[in-house]
Amino acid sequence: MPKWRMWVAVLAVFACGLVLGAVAGSLYERHAALSHIARIRADRGASLAQMTLDRLQRDLNLEPEQSAAAKTLLEKSFARIHQLHEDLRPQMDKVLEEAAGQLKQGLKPEQAKRLEEMGGWRALLPPLPKPGGPPHPPRGGPGGPGGPPPPGFGPPPFGDPDVPPPFGGPDVPPPFGGPDVPPPFGGPDGPPPRP
Repeated sequence: MPKWRMWVAVLAVFACGLVLGAVAGSLYERHAALSHIARIRADRGASLAQMTLDRLQRDLNLEPEQSAAAKTLLEKSFARIHQLHEDLRPQMDKVLEEAAGQLKQGLKPEQAKRLEEMGGWRALLPPLPKPGGPPHPPRGGPGGPGGPPPPGFGPPPFGDPDVPPPFGGPDVPPPFGGPDVPPPFGGPDGPPPRP
């Protein structure tokens, strides 16, 4: 057997292994995420309460009696949230069904068929979180602690003609009481002088 054929065979086996590994990994991640969500639903919010308590203990350095009180409070609160979610779920599903119906009206027939194959209105749900992934933006990311504000928040870009003026425009009074009242933290010249 020529040497080049052997290398082609080795590369083909390697490529098949990569593809098979990627598919298996994707299926495992989906299964793990669905299992995690099922566990959260089954325990009626207790695991969410525990995850929140763990974060509070770490970030606030809670004392034992504070942890015990917080645990009771969080378990009751997350049980109430779980019940609210269960009560509202049929209404949320109906809203998504209506949205999918309206969306289908603007789709081509093959796109509408594909939407149905994707699960109909369930395709409008946000993607499942990856197991072990952060449930919120990572620290330092947009909207996270230490990061820039999320898109749509924060000051408008300077000099953009499409952005309305701050505080609503010329008909809205300035936020600090008027043009004659200096802002509490100083103006363009810095903080006010100390007495």
